[in-house]
Amino acid sequence: MVVEPVVTPDKSAGGIYVPEQWKQPGGEAKVIAVGPGRLDYAGRLIAPDVKPGDKIIYSWVNGREINIDGRALRLLDADHILGVLP
Repeated sequence: MVVEPVVTPDKSAGGIYVPEQWKQPGGEAKVIAVGPGRLDYAGRLIAPDVKPGDKIIYSWVNGREINIDGRALRLLDADHILGVLP
């Protein structure tokens, strides 16, 4: 799947400035595109649990960075998703 990481703001909701070293890549992202799924050991197709537009939490060490039309995106496997946000 292709996701667009959410950029950490420079200032918190309470007005506190976030230092650069505390900003970590990854974390929250918006799903841009999803493939048809993956095959299990028996060869059956398992559909993904997310759809375009969903917000997810992922580990920043996973995936691969790509750049499309000037947008910094990431390629992730479904196993890299830690949770889906409401």
